[in-house]
Amino acid sequence: MVVVSRMAGLFMGFPLFRSTFISMKIKMTIILACSILVLPALPSEWSEQALQINLDIFSLFTLLLVDMLIGLTVGLCVNLLMEVTVLAGQFISINVGYAMSRQMDPTSGEQSTTISFMLTQMMIILFLALDLHLLFIRVAAESFSHHQPGQNIITYDHMITIVNLGSNIFTYALQMSIPIIAVMLVINISMGIISRFGQDFQVLMISFPLRLGVGLMMLIFLMPAFITVFTDIYDEIFRNIGDILGF
Repeated sequence: MVVVSRMAGLFMGFPLFRSTFISMKIKMTIILACSILVLPALPSEWSEQALQINLDIFSLFTLLLVDMLIGLTVGLCVNLLMEVTVLAGQFISINVGYAMSRQMDPTSGEQSTTISFMLTQMMIILFLALDLHLLFIRVAAESFSHHQPGQNIITYDHMITIVNLGSNIFTYALQMSIPIIAVMLVINISMGIISRFGQDFQVLMISFPLRLGVGLMMLIFLMPAFITVFTDIYDEIFRNIGDILGF
């Protein structure tokens, strides 16, 4: 039960696991399957200590709650940084003109802009292409070798780290969107100058399709830079997970 409790918390941060289109039965099946696979790798001391300790209902509940909180803390770190794509997509959509173009995001079950949806899917595909899902499961399994059941490892420093991740969301989102924002600012200034000197010039009829076209070309041009930012985000995710779990 302790293994299932910690694995359930850890998997809450798994990118594909947040999707509302995946039924709860499938999610529980995956958690139970991974928990069973982890059992042979558990330290032998665990079983010896379990046989010598008689737990009441309150102690068992506390034990499960502590392990669940460990998993949820790790999952929160992952979820915070995965929201970078949503924020960056909002910044880009507002400046380019795609803000009204929205669709259902299967990972969150909510509506998001088309660019946010595209960047989120790119990030998930890169996550799977780099086999980071296997590394995530390995980290989850190795956490049992470093920390016994019921051992509270969440400290004040870890809470500060999670709070700092909130500021990193804006940092990464601006890194992805600032080139497009700068180009859109130049276009807006240029259209303003043209409208000032050419009173009969239909600026609105030119500005909107120009911003859409240039914004699309900028997105294509910045794809390699987006992948670099995604890689940096994944590095920070696993670095923070290692700090929390004491790797």
